Amino acid sequence: MLLGDLLEAVEQVRGRITAFRSDLQKSEALTRYALIDPILRALGWETSDPAQVRPEFPTETGNPDYALLLNGAPLIMVEAKALGKSLDQAKDKGFQYCWKNKVSFYVITDGNVWEGHDMREMGGKVILHLAVEEGSSGEVARSLLALWRPAMPRVEAPPPSLVRGDDGRGGPAPPPPPPNGGAISLADLERKMSTGEIPRGSPPPLAVLFPDGVRKPTKSWRDLLLETVAWSASTLASRLPLTWPSTGRVVVSHDRVGMRAPKSVGPYWVEAHASALYLVKSARLALETVGTNPASVKVVLP
Repeated sequence: MLLGDLLEAVEQVRGRITAFRSDLQKSEALTRYALIDPILRALGWETSDPAQVRPEFPTETGNPDYALLLNGAPLIMVEAKALGKSLDQAKDKGFQYCWKNKVSFYVITDGNVWEGHDMREMGGKVILHLAVEEGSSGEVARSLLALWRPAMPRVEAPPPSLVRGDDGRGGPAPPPPPPNGGAISLADLERKMSTGEIPRGSPPPLAVLFPDGVRKPTKSWRDLLLETVAWSASTLASRLPLTWPSTGRVVVSHDRVGMRAPKSVGPYWVEAHASALYLVKSARLALETVGTNPASVKVVLP
C-alpha cells in the first residue's frame, strides 16, 4: 500500500458521502461497496482475496460483515452499518462475536465513522475513533493506519510522520489538505489580491473546496482555474466560448484558437497564460457563468 493511495481513498469516500448521502443512508450494501471497501483495500486488505477478507463470516453467534484474516485466522471483525446509522446497536452482538471466537479486535463503521475496540481488554477498550468527514485528509489517513495490514497484528495509531513525511516509496508525502476552517472564499481571495492585501508573488493555494464537498489539491495558481473549470464543465458546455466581456479574450473554449498557453480540461481548452490575479478572476467568471456564487467556493492558502 502506498500512503498516497490511502489519501486518495479518503478523498474519494468524502466525495461520495457528499454526492450520494441520501442513497447511502438507505443501503448498508451500497455503503459497504462505495465507502468501506475502498478504505479496506487502501489499507492493504484485498476484499476479493479470501485469504485476507471473508464477508459474512460464520460464527456461533452470528455472521459479522467482514472478518480480516491474518495467517488464516480472524484478527479483526468488522460490522458495517448504512451511512448515519447508530453504531452503538452493533456493539453487544459484535463483542459476543469476538469474545466467543477469541478475535482480538472489533471495528464498527458506517463508512464515515470508524470505531475500533481492543477485545483483549475488559469492556472492549476504544483504540480507534474517527470521522472521515472531519479534519484533514492526512489526519484521517493517519488514524486509519491503525488498521494497516502490513503492520498486523499490532492495531494502534502510527506516528504522524508516517503520513506527513513518507509516501511509502522513500520520498516526501504530499501535504494533506488543511481543514476547511483555514480557507477563505474565492471572492475574498480576489478582493485581497486586487487591493494588495495578498501581495504579488504570494505562494499558490494548497486546495480548492467546492460547495458540493468536492476538494481538489492545487500546486499552482493555474491549477485553481483548471480545477474550477473541471468542476463546472458539464454546465459550462452550453455557454462556450467563455470570454471576458470587456476585452473579448477567450478564457474557456471548445478549441485552442487564439490562446497563448492552452491547457486541456476534458474536452475543453483553458487559457492559462495569465497572472495569479487574472487566473483567480477567470475562475470567478467561470463560477458566475454557471450560477455558482464565488463566495461559496473556498481556497486554502499556505
